[in-house]
Amino acid sequence: MESAKKLQKNILTMSYRSAPTPSPAPSVDVLRRLEKMENEMAMVRSMNDESAVKYANLGFSSQKDSDAWIEANLPSDNYGLLMDFNLVFEHLHTQIAGQKILVNLREIYKMKLSDNNQAVALTSFETRIPKVFNGESRSVGIVREGESYFRNIKSWEDWNTPNDGYRDQLKRELTVFDIGHKETLEAELEPLSIFHTSCCKTLTDSVGWGHKLIKFIDDTYREYSRAKYSSKKAWHVATKLGVALMEYIAKPRNVVHNSFKISNNLSVAKAISYANFRSLDLMAKIDVLEFKNSPVVTAELAKFLALNSSFEAVEKLQSSVTGITDNVSKALKEVTAASKTANTVGNTVDTLKGDLKGLIKRVKTLEGGRQ
Repeated sequence: MESAKKLQKNILTMSYRSAPTPSPAPSVDVLRRLEKMENEMAMVRSMNDESAVKYANLGFSSQKDSDAWIEANLPSDNYGLLMDFNLVFEHLHTQIAGQKILVNLREIYKMKLSDNNQAVALTSFETRIPKVFNGESRSVGIVREGESYFRNIKSWEDWNTPNDGYRDQLKRELTVFDIGHKETLEAELEPLSIFHTSCCKTLTDSVGWGHKLIKFIDDTYREYSRAKYSSKKAWHVATKLGVALMEYIAKPRNVVHNSFKISNNLSVAKAISYANFRSLDLMAKIDVLEFKNSPVVTAELAKFLALNSSFEAVEKLQSSVTGITDNVSKALKEVTAASKTANTVGNTVDTLKGDLKGLIKRVKTLEGGRQ
């Protein structure tokens, strides 16, 4: 009996010694470091990938990563809250042009959308250039020499008129929308959640980019005006560069509307969010180069100067030739007048010579008679 007890005790001791010691749970600090390393690796992988998302250190290497992030963080399929430049300016268009509220609500109901933000998010894909600049069409169309590339803003005067001009209207509406949308985010989203923070950042960056674009258009016009370009030509150049920048950041959005499945809000949310993130990446590229140093701007300027430098030279040559021709015509008139005067004087001299000869004869005759 005593032997059995000893055997049982030894078995229990051996089992205790051979049992694996449980590993301590990783600390919060370790988890954070691992997450940071993972994000940094994703950023490195996405650096040279055009389809990747680098915005706000998100580091999505593909749309699948973006879609997974949306599934994890988007509340109630509300895809109208995440901004980019085009979406902000679509809201500005509705603010300036006005909306038929009841008609709009009926359309929202038919399409089973949750609110007007979703409706505006969809309509922002109807054009590459925001409607406040270019109207309803997706194409710029033919722009002749000296004409504005903004079909809705024909001239510098339309843009520059104090208070009522397009520039001042857009700046006012940007401020109004910025304040209003922040209030919407606070009401709709859980404060300090990942999606709330992301929406706030996209709003700030998009509104800020809009203000910088307005300043770039102003600066470009004034620069070419100082270079002795006419008002029409300077506005032509400023709007051409503005359109080039907006078309560049709209590239990720160009064909997205073809994939919309209105019956599936989550699918639409994924498509729009991925397009917005990639557009925000392109906006950041323009911003870091202060707009004017962007390859988009320099390429457009090179094309413009190549097409128009000879034209400007011919214009200057024509102006010089016109001046020379005027001077030559004036000189010819003066020479003609002088020639006429000379002929008159010559005729007078000839007459005087004849009279003098007659007088000499008479004097000689008188002298001969006296002798």
